[in-house]
Amino acid sequence: MVSTGTQKIPHSLDLVIDFVNTADLEEHTDALRTPEALGSWLENRGLLSTRDLPVSERNRAAAVRLREALRALMLANNGAEPDAVIACLADLAPLIDAWQDGATQPA
Repeated sequence: MVSTGTQKIPHSLDLVIDFVNTADLEEHTDALRTPEALGSWLENRGLLSTRDLPVSERNRAAAVRLREALRALMLANNGAEPDAVIACLADLAPLIDAWQDGATQPA
């Protein structure tokens, strides 16, 4: 899990930290292990209505890639090795390209 330490976290980052912590690397658990689980997580936070847009495996895979890139950035901010951060961000690049090109489903 990504620790918040003793620093006061700006309220707007609570959701990001909550998202990153959907994977507990120490306990080997993942709250986003299925498309349905991702849909529930998003719906419970008012980010998506699964009635309007079912979540696909591609969506789940993209969310996991985003989560891990955010984790790498958070770790880099706390002194992690740059190579790990660069690898995660490189993995995220195709998602960003797809969204910028107007794709509704990231690759």
